[in-house]
Amino acid sequence: MLTLHAVFRLSALLVLLVAAAVRAQTVSVAVMDAQSISDANARKVHRAAVDLLKQLLAVPVSESYEKPKKACSPSDLACQRERTRPAAVALWVLGSKDTVIVDAVFWLDGERLAAPKNGDASLDALDFGLKPLLDAVVPVWMKRGWGGLQLAQEPPSGTVLKLDGRVLNPERKTEVVPVTAGSHQLDLLFPDGRALLQRLEVSEATRMPVGLSSQAEAGPAGGSFSTLRLISYAAWMVGTASLLSAFIFGFVGRTTANGQNPCTPGTRGCVSIDEAQEQSRRSKQYAFTANVLLGTGLAFSLAGAGLFTFDVVR
Repeated sequence: MLTLHAVFRLSALLVLLVAAAVRAQTVSVAVMDAQSISDANARKVHRAAVDLLKQLLAVPVSESYEKPKKACSPSDLACQRERTRPAAVALWVLGSKDTVIVDAVFWLDGERLAAPKNGDASLDALDFGLKPLLDAVVPVWMKRGWGGLQLAQEPPSGTVLKLDGRVLNPERKTEVVPVTAGSHQLDLLFPDGRALLQRLEVSEATRMPVGLSSQAEAGPAGGSFSTLRLISYAAWMVGTASLLSAFIFGFVGRTTANGQNPCTPGTRGCVSIDEAQEQSRRSKQYAFTANVLLGTGLAFSLAGAGLFTFDVVR
């Protein structure tokens, strides 16, 4: 069990290294088309979008602006894909007097994450109009204080996905599940009764891949334990054995001390002074050993209880 757990810990470390590699690259703002608006105002919209994304995202945001030489329509996915690698917010800007109408969509690694969303803003208050639009199109896991979990492969049909004890029902089990950055417990309950329980440390703005390679090692639901949990069980066992031994030595010591009858006239069952001293010495040794075992047993039992409690609540 310990060997398997050590292997799982090593796998988790490798997953963390892979997660660092899938951290989102620099995000840019790509103006796909700008109609009925001057180049200066188009740059102004671009600048406002960049500043807002810097406040919103936990990844670097490029400040470079490229005037659209060729318009990409919202339906021309090939054109958008070419201009938004590796990650970008695509904007379509339409001027109207002192306001602009903006369509926005987020592209990541050549994939459009959702359909374009629409908003409008005054040229004098672009932040007020663009902020809710950008907040709606960027993925949650890229925002400050957030990260994401993603299964590396689709689990068997009927698998239940639980995050920190809460059942999740994503449309696809392999889609990125946004979570707050930090420690989380992910439980996969398989149809055959097995479970894969993992404690994960999610970094900000990363899509942490969660593999199912240790699925075969997982026993029945609830049968996967952390190293700390195993140590607590071992401490309890040592503590219990020590307490039991303490009672045995204490009983033997009391028995040894009994039967030391003083010699009186007419008695034959008395013991000599040398025998009495020897029995007394042995009784004290048994008592001392019992006290040591009692203290050791209590210490290990309390340590086991403390480690178990800490592992459960952490």
